[in-house]
Amino acid sequence: MTDFGPSATAGLYRLAKRQDGVFSRPQAAALGVTDDMLRRRTAKGDWERIGYGIYLLPSHPWGWRQHNHAALLANPAGALSGLTAARVYGLPDVPRAPHVMLVVPADSHASSRFAVVRRSSLLRPRLIDGFRANALPFVMREIAADAPTELRALFESAVLRRQLRLDQVADVAVAASAGRMSGAKVLRDLLSEMGDGRVIPQSVLERFLYAMLHDPALPPVTGQAPAPWSAGKEFVDALLDAWGMIVEGDGRLWHARLAAMENDLRRDHEAQRRGLIVVRFGYVALRDDPAGCRRHLLETARSFGRLAA
Repeated sequence: MTDFGPSATAGLYRLAKRQDGVFSRPQAAALGVTDDMLRRRTAKGDWERIGYGIYLLPSHPWGWRQHNHAALLANPAGALSGLTAARVYGLPDVPRAPHVMLVVPADSHASSRFAVVRRSSLLRPRLIDGFRANALPFVMREIAADAPTELRALFESAVLRRQLRLDQVADVAVAASAGRMSGAKVLRDLLSEMGDGRVIPQSVLERFLYAMLHDPALPPVTGQAPAPWSAGKEFVDALLDAWGMIVEGDGRLWHARLAAMENDLRRDHEAQRRGLIVVRFGYVALRDDPAGCRRHLLETARSFGRLAA
């Protein structure tokens, strides 16, 4: 019985070393390693099986980094979160959590022997120091929920290191409050002490909004269109008539957005009664991630049957 070739062996070892000695069964299979090969190499002690479908090179002792990689390889849709992610971002004086924290999509049914798994719609993975970690503004909400006494120091460190801005966290605080997520109040209280942020001029907000919407993948846009329910008394920022979709941008102070949430909800309900989809974006998302905003619009239109799959 022959083992797999030298090139596959070399490829697997290179891959594992990039992941601090950890690799997964699907990764090995992609390089031509069969289950029988895995069993034989594990029996010989060349590799150590540390969990279902997860392996470790003996040259790399089990530690924090290996634990993180194992959690991520076992849950490919997930990202490191909370205090675990804060350490990955290099924030100083992050207390050691007893478990690796992992966030997965809200509709996921994932579980893990390597991590505490939470589900959330606030998930935007970033590649940081070789790991998938949730975006830092979302990490602040997770810390507010799981380790509220650590939030202020970590928030201030991230701002001082220019890894984070108050307006980014304000967007998350509004989203978390709208979704009644844990940690939302703690985050709001901190933002109240830190200040209001700033109001984005409507002209600036609209420039980013319409630039994002000006794309051949999207249907024609009517800006400042009359709201169908108001007989010309209210307007929407943008109407994608072909999709029956309203797109709104918001540059208000974060607490003003919270105060206006009931009116926004009323407008959303009026639109929904008329079969219209409403999508809202904050200023930071429109400015920093227009491609992500467009992807969200396309995915939303597709999920509602307004765009062919």
